[in-house]
Amino acid sequence: MATSYNLHVEKDRIAGTLPLNGVPLSEWHDTKPAAAAHAVNSWIQGRSNRLSSVPSWTSVSSSPRVEIAITATVAPDQVSTQGTRVAEFRWPTNPAAMDGPPAIEFDFQVADPPPGDLWPRLLPLDLNEQARPGVLALLGQLNEALASRDVGWAAALLDFKAQDIGRAMYFAPDAARQSQQDFLSFFTDDQGSRWSR
Repeated sequence: MATSYNLHVEKDRIAGTLPLNGVPLSEWHDTKPAAAAHAVNSWIQGRSNRLSSVPSWTSVSSSPRVEIAITATVAPDQVSTQGTRVAEFRWPTNPAAMDGPPAIEFDFQVADPPPGDLWPRLLPLDLNEQARPGVLALLGQLNEALASRDVGWAAALLDFKAQDIGRAMYFAPDAARQSQQDFLSFFTDDQGSRWSR
């Protein structure tokens, strides 16, 4: 069964970043009220996963709060608030006992991890003197492809990403590539692109 995992966040009077398995997915640049939903299949790394953050806040008197939920649905093409709750976090649990921002850290299990090659093939990279030139060259190629609006070149450089996101979201390989091609075409469009060399 194709299961779609979604991250839902509602917060007020708290700022910070919320990473899933070390990947920052939700960034709160200010303490204003906000709500967001993210499809997270690409960032699920197997059965065991972790959300963690230590946000900042304004003060106890401002009534800060945060609610986080991971849900599982069988509709991979849309982020939904419906579905089975896999994990949730609510703070504060006791407003009278607040003495600082919460340490958001919890592990959760998924019964049906999405397919993908990213996490099994991912290796830590030490950006030492030997690795740095290769990484910078690849980033330079991507920058040049985007600046010159060469969608085919950019798509070729990002092909692994397109295929892996497609697998994780249960898209056919051609549909995943076309989705990325459409995004890159929009991103580099003469009307909307501000990309420069």
